[in-house]
Amino acid sequence: AENTVSIYPNPTKGKVTVSLAENQVANVVVYNALGKVVSTYGTVQNGNVLDLTATPAGIYLVKVTTDKGSTIVRVVRN
Repeated sequence: AENTVSIYPNPTKGKVTVSLAENQVANVVVYNALGKVVSTYGTVQNGNVLDLTATPAGIYLVKVTTDKGSTIVRVVRN
């Protein structure tokens, strides 16, 4: 099965919604452009909102890991 993950809105002003395939649960790790972990979320389900408002503007890599594998989504924070 395809690992369908999307994060929106992108670019964002801070809050993003995670879209996962039905019934999937994910671990999410947010990295800054230097590869440093800025936040982690243990149990993320479809439709959960991640709050990046405390992070400075820039480009972030959001690694979403489910039982189907990992996907990295590039998110721009305005």
